[in-house]
Amino acid sequence: METRVIKTEAQYREYRAEIGRLMDKDQEPGSRDAERLELLGTLVDLYEKERYAIPLPNPIDAILFRMEQQGLQQKDLVPFIGSKSKVSEVLSGKRRLTVAMIRALSDGLKLSADVLISEAQAQKADVSDEWSRFPIREMARRGWLGDVSWTSSSDMIDKVRHFFAEAGGREGLLSAYFRRTMRIGGDVETDAYALNAWIARVIVKSREIPMARGPLSCKMRTSDLLRQVAQLSWSEQGPLLAKEFLANEGIALVIEDRMPRTHLDGAALVDNVDGTPIVGLTIRHDRIDNFWFTLLHELAHVSLHLRNRQDAFVDNTDDDPDHDKEELEANQFAREALIPRSEWRRSDACRLQTEEAVFKLARELRIHPAIIVGRIRKETGNYKRLPKLIGQGEVGRLFGKRKKQQKKESFDVPRE
Repeated sequence: METRVIKTEAQYREYRAEIGRLMDKDQEPGSRDAERLELLGTLVDLYEKERYAIPLPNPIDAILFRMEQQGLQQKDLVPFIGSKSKVSEVLSGKRRLTVAMIRALSDGLKLSADVLISEAQAQKADVSDEWSRFPIREMARRGWLGDVSWTSSSDMIDKVRHFFAEAGGREGLLSAYFRRTMRIGGDVETDAYALNAWIARVIVKSREIPMARGPLSCKMRTSDLLRQVAQLSWSEQGPLLAKEFLANEGIALVIEDRMPRTHLDGAALVDNVDGTPIVGLTIRHDRIDNFWFTLLHELAHVSLHLRNRQDAFVDNTDDDPDHDKEELEANQFAREALIPRSEWRRSDACRLQTEEAVFKLARELRIHPAIIVGRIRKETGNYKRLPKLIGQGEVGRLFGKRKKQQKKESFDVPRE
């Protein structure tokens, strides 16, 4: 099929449909399908940038964030702006900042004068290269922006701003959301704007989970928590049980498909409003072994590495980190919780790598046999070993994802 720059809405819809089909496949990096997906994603992104541009957020957000950071109220800005009424008008966008206000706010709040001066420029600009980079049409297609029967560009602006403001907690804290620190593990080929949109969606979606929210007040030992989660895999409903178990422990587990141009498996972060820890998974590789390893890897980040509400660990589990201490530590904790090294080295599964040996070790450890097959594949570098036991497509089925068209192998886990 000849691929050209998108010039019509019909062509755009055709490419979007093909992207959807390609994303449903479990692709190998560097394959023809993977390269075509990247090409189509680039063309769609260019079309969306040209057709749907959004103005730059008002620098008043920076003032509101600094107020939140320093615990200030509107009355505390009176010395810089002049009166309570002027403060209210400035923060609501009804009054523009004067040169004297900019100087006073820059000195008093330790804000860059360039940020404050840019307000006039932002008010004159009709479009913004920065905001146009968000995958607006994909966000709308997924229903993240509500009613998408837009009649003007200002409607679009309001919807996107509201989407991110909701993730940040309230309209004035939009800039706080974008201060989140992304710690990327693995060779993640990612569009930062699509990634930020995905994380915002995960935050909002986590708030729909019925659970007690807030920071973890009394953490369990990491190894104990991870081991309990790993043994939930013994049940055919294990992924669903894990979501329920973690909610009872005060950790939100959210399943959300990755965005185009983000080769992402999972993330660990904190809701910057109430401190609730969140694990987001994409099920990019819809296999049981990948689900459990990625989940435990992110839980290790939650227990060991999330230090403040602005951190986020995002991971591509296809690649092993060489020098990233926190990623290596998360990998180690996940592997040990799933299959303790001492148990692995003495097992027949390690030496013989047969179905019988796999089921034997699975019964001993009370874990799903797919996890053991995943370990064998990883250590041998042969990702075609024991395909009937890997649980392809089984996780997405549990979470209601659309089944792939190709026929799947099925198997029954031998029970005691």
